[in-house]
Amino acid sequence: MPLSEAERLALLSAIVDSSDDAIISKNLDAGIITSWNKSAERMFGYTAEEAIGQPITILLPPDRLPEEAEILSRLRRGERIDHIETIRMRKDGGLIDVSLTISPVRDEAGNIIGASKIAREITELRRVDRAHRLLSAIVESSDDAIISKSLDGGIITSWNKSAERLFGYTAEEAIGQPITILIPADRTDEEPEIVSRLRRGDRVDHIETVRMRKDGSLVDLSLTISPIRDAAGNIVGASKVARDITESKRLIAELQRANEVLEQFVYSASHDLQEPLRTVKIYGEVLLGEYGEQLGSKGAEILGFLHSGATHMENLLRDLLAYVRVTKFEKPSEDSDARQAFEDALQSLSSSISESNASVTAGPLPSVRVDLAHLHQLFQNLIGNAIKYRDPQRPPVVCVSAERQKGQWRFSVRDNGIGIEPQYTSTIFGLFKRLHDNEKYSGSGLGLSICQRIVEQYGGRIWVESKPSEGSVFSFTIPD
Repeated sequence: MPLSEAERLALLSAIVDSSDDAIISKNLDAGIITSWNKSAERMFGYTAEEAIGQPITILLPPDRLPEEAEILSRLRRGERIDHIETIRMRKDGGLIDVSLTISPVRDEAGNIIGASKIAREITELRRVDRAHRLLSAIVESSDDAIISKSLDGGIITSWNKSAERLFGYTAEEAIGQPITILIPADRTDEEPEIVSRLRRGDRVDHIETVRMRKDGSLVDLSLTISPIRDAAGNIVGASKVARDITESKRLIAELQRANEVLEQFVYSASHDLQEPLRTVKIYGEVLLGEYGEQLGSKGAEILGFLHSGATHMENLLRDLLAYVRVTKFEKPSEDSDARQAFEDALQSLSSSISESNASVTAGPLPSVRVDLAHLHQLFQNLIGNAIKYRDPQRPPVVCVSAERQKGQWRFSVRDNGIGIEPQYTSTIFGLFKRLHDNEKYSGSGLGLSICQRIVEQYGGRIWVESKPSEGSVFSFTIPD
């Protein structure tokens, strides 16, 4: 049985009110709102009683008012306006992104007397779109090659400008091809391993490898590869960031060669100079012993200067050799006991500890992935400095401690010595940097440089906190 006119109107009214879109009608002459559904209330904040009878311009921001005249002009010509994206204003003044579809309303004679407007909020869609555009711009402007691929067939699905520059393929040439077009024949076993890790949800960070350009030439790369998941969380592909490290590897190789030359020079200089220095010291002592009375006090003083200078030069060469040896770095495969290194350092410093009546203690110390000799050297240098730079008014007190901090161990060596002026705390780790003359405090100025070199080789850092006359705390970190 067909619906009556009243039933049909009631059904249409129910459909309009249940719509998720704002549905509004207005007359054509003045643009006065004539109907206003529930979604319009939710979207714009006005109730139907507040909106009906008001001009449609209450929804337009001031800078969008010219749009209404253009819309009315098109409606009067009988045009339907489909999905224009614009901005409208809520009752509280807030702005929302909307997509509008506006149709002319005609009377029984076919005359256009008003308009029906469907407004769909697209604020979230616009936000997502802006975020997508921003990410796309970042990807395209990146200096790194950024590539995505499917997981099953390893088919390339995206290819940015830097990928074009790095590998020589255009996006049109690369997209749709297997990622193996970039892998040299002797590296094909890497891809199954990478895919296996991605399937487990692992991220592959900064692996260094070699890939092949379109022209067949090879390029050294650092790769970071992350799994891509769909809306359900399933891993469906991978995003790969490839950084060309050819130049950095060349510079590292040159630096290694330079270090080897420096190391050979220091070894040679140390060997060639140590013997003459020992000769100077020995014959100076013989001269003083056999002819001391004839030389008198002035001659003895000169020989003392000669002996002191030769000893200082021996220490300088020894410490310079120790600094260079630290550059020959291989991370150990097993942990070392920091307590053992501390005890060894105390044994080496036993004379200084006894002479100064120093108290040197330590709390619990962990095992860390550091060569035992390097730990020994760190503790010996830092504790030795704490004893050397003591306050003459009190015996030295040194305390070594360690605490766990976010994936690393922080070691501290605290003393009650003379302290350091604030302006020098960042410079004392430099080569040959000394804050006191050699007559007052002997040394080569290399001890803290050696400590810094060791710590940085293990990926840590070293620093000091100090105040004059209040002592110092030297701290260094060792990552796991």
